[in-house]
Amino acid sequence: AGSVGSPSPSGTEEGDARDRAEEVWVENIRVIEALRKLIADRLERGEYEDDKPDTEMGEAQEAQGEKVKAEESLYPVLRAAIDAAEA
Repeated sequence: AGSVGSPSPSGTEEGDARDRAEEVWVENIRVIEALRKLIADRLERGEYEDDKPDTEMGEAQEAQGEKVKAEESLYPVLRAAIDAAEA
């Protein structure tokens, strides 16, 4: 007659990890539902973002354009190439 032992430690660890993953999943679903409710409430009240263009992106694009211009000036250019471009 074989005795029934306690579950192996790895089985318990797997169960704990599975339980924790399920808790995280449920928590994420609750966050998603809360965000959906918040958005629905704001839409019902007509609380929209301004329709003006996003200034932060515009500033980032301008800064990147300035960076490219600075990089272009770091490369040596043959005088003949400049003269040919101006002609």
